[in-house]
Amino acid sequence: MNNLHRYAPNLFINNLFLMITSWIKKAAYSLMIAGLLFSFESCDDSKSDNPDPKDSVRQTGWTGSDDPEMVPQNVTLPDFDNSSTGLPDRMDLSSYFPPIGDQGNYGTCVAWATAYNCKSALEAVKFGLSPTQLASSTYQLSPKYLFTALANDKKGENCNGTDFVPALDVLLEKGVASQATVPYNNLGNCTQSNLDPSWNTDAEKHKIKYYRRIPDQVNDIKKALASKIPVILGSKLDDSFMGWNSESVYQSHTSFTNVGIHSYHALCIVGYDNSKGPRGAFRVVNSWGSQWGSNGFIWVDYNFMINGFAFNKNFFVAVNDDQKPDPNNPDPITISGVDLAPWIDDDYRDFSSGAIATQRKMEFNIYNVGNAPALASANWGYAYLYYNAFNANDYGVVFYDDFKDQDGYRSYKENTYPADPPSPAYYGLTINCNIPADDDLAHEFFNSTGMIRTYSMPNTLTGYYYLVMAVDVTDKFTEAEESNNLFYTTDQDAKYFTNGIGSRANVANDAFKNQLNRTQMKSKEAIRYRSAVNATNRNAYTPEEIIGFLKREAKNGKLANQIAQARRVQKVNGTLMAKKDVK
Repeated sequence: MNNLHRYAPNLFINNLFLMITSWIKKAAYSLMIAGLLFSFESCDDSKSDNPDPKDSVRQTGWTGSDDPEMVPQNVTLPDFDNSSTGLPDRMDLSSYFPPIGDQGNYGTCVAWATAYNCKSALEAVKFGLSPTQLASSTYQLSPKYLFTALANDKKGENCNGTDFVPALDVLLEKGVASQATVPYNNLGNCTQSNLDPSWNTDAEKHKIKYYRRIPDQVNDIKKALASKIPVILGSKLDDSFMGWNSESVYQSHTSFTNVGIHSYHALCIVGYDNSKGPRGAFRVVNSWGSQWGSNGFIWVDYNFMINGFAFNKNFFVAVNDDQKPDPNNPDPITISGVDLAPWIDDDYRDFSSGAIATQRKMEFNIYNVGNAPALASANWGYAYLYYNAFNANDYGVVFYDDFKDQDGYRSYKENTYPADPPSPAYYGLTINCNIPADDDLAHEFFNSTGMIRTYSMPNTLTGYYYLVMAVDVTDKFTEAEESNNLFYTTDQDAKYFTNGIGSRANVANDAFKNQLNRTQMKSKEAIRYRSAVNATNRNAYTPEEIIGFLKREAKNGKLANQIAQARRVQKVNGTLMAKKDVK
C-alpha cells in the first residue's frame, strides 16, 4: 500500500448503484446484512468524493493495532465511590455532541470518533455550547482535517484505516480545524499533500493537552462520563450491529460471517443508565448517520461492553488544552506565601568502600522562593518518588524527609537521627528547621550552599519509571505556583530500571548531572527538570497531573502508607550532610 492511487468510477453508474442500494434498504431492510458481503470493506476503492450520508454503505476504519498499555493511564478522575454523593445512576452527555454524522464510504471512523464527536463535545462542555450552536459547522471539528493531517504511513491508502494513537497525537500536536474551515467532502485520497497549510491556523485553536487510557472497568468509564468527559472506544463488530435499528440493549455477539476481518470500529461513549436493560447500559454514538441504530445511537450492556464489544481494552479520554495567554504579554504569577522549589545538581552511585550497587548520593537543596516562611510546625516534607511511565498508580517512595517542631524532636544535624523514634513510621530524617522567605534549607540547616543526601534505591524496581523529587508532597502549604514543586532526575524521558539500577545516559555510573546552574532555576530552560513532557514525549504525565495525583494520595492515606513502608524497609534510610562546593 505504498503506491497511493485512487479509483474513479463512472459517476452515472455510481449514482445509479447508490439509488438502488437506498431503495433496497427501504424496501427490504432485513436483507441488509446479506448485502454487506459485497459492501462492507474498509479498503473499498469505489468511492464518491461527495458521499450522500443517507445512502452510504457501512464503513469502519480502525485497524485495531493500538497498544493501550503504552498510553499513560488516567490518574485524575474523581473517586466518586469514596465521595458523599457517589456516582449518579445515569448520565447523558449527548446534548454536548454535534448532530449525528456519517463517515460515508470512507474508513475514517477514528477521525469521526476522536475529532467530530469527542473533541467537539469536550469544547461544548468547556465553553457551554448549546445544541443550536453545535448544529453549526463553526463548532463542529473536522474529521477530514484530522485524517488528512495524519502521516501517510499512519493510515491506509484512499482514506482507509488508522489507529487511535496517531490520531490523538495529531490533536495533541496540531489540533483540528472546524468543519466550517474543512468540510467533510472532496476527500480525494486523504494524503498529507492534500492538506491546505491555511487550515492549520484554525487547527491551532483546537488542541488537546493530553490523552489517557482508562481501565476497562464499568465504574471507571462511568467516572469519566460523570465528570463530563466522553470516552473513545475501539470495538469489534458483529453482523447484528451492522443493521441495528432498536432502542433495545445490545447484549451479545451473534455471527461474524458478513463483517469478516474488517470489523474494528471507532465509537464514542456518551452516557450510561443503570436502569437500562437487565444490568444497565452505556449509550454509544456511531458515525453512520441517524438512520442507523436508534437515531444514530446504540445502548450496550455494561458486562458486554467490557467482555465482548470493546476490543483489547481500548478506552481513551482526552483533556482540552488550556487557553494560552498572549506569549508576548503573559499574565504574571503573583507569588504570595510559601513557594517551595527543589533543585538537584547531581545524583550518582556511591562508590565508597563496601557500597552496594543501589546505594546512591544526591547533591541538592530546597528553596523557598516565596514571601512567607516555610515553618517546620506545618509538618511538611519532601519525597524522592518513582512512578511508572504508563501508570502513575504504580509508584513508591525512595526516601522521605519531614519537618517537625513537636516535643521530642530537635534539629538533627549531620549523621544524627532520633535515638528513639515514636514509631517505625518515623525512621528516616526528621528536621526541625524553618526556611525563611527567599532562603534555602542548606543555608538555614548547615550554613552551607548545598547538601548531600545518601539513600538506597529499592532493589525490586524493574520497568520504565520516572524519578522525581516532590516538595510539600503532603500538601500542607497553599502555593500560587506548584509546577516548581517537582524536579526530575530522569530528565527528558523515563528510564528502564532493572532491580533498582537504571539505564541512563551514563550507563556505567547510572548518573544524573544537571546541565544548568542554580542561577538558572527560574529560566525557561529549567522546565526540562520540572516536567516529564517534552518535544519528543508530548503525552507524558503533566506536572498538574502528578501534583494533583499526589494530593489525592495524601488525602486518602495511601501516600502515608508508602512513606511508612519506605521507612520500615530501609530503617534509617540515609544521611544528610553539608556540601560546600556546589554550583
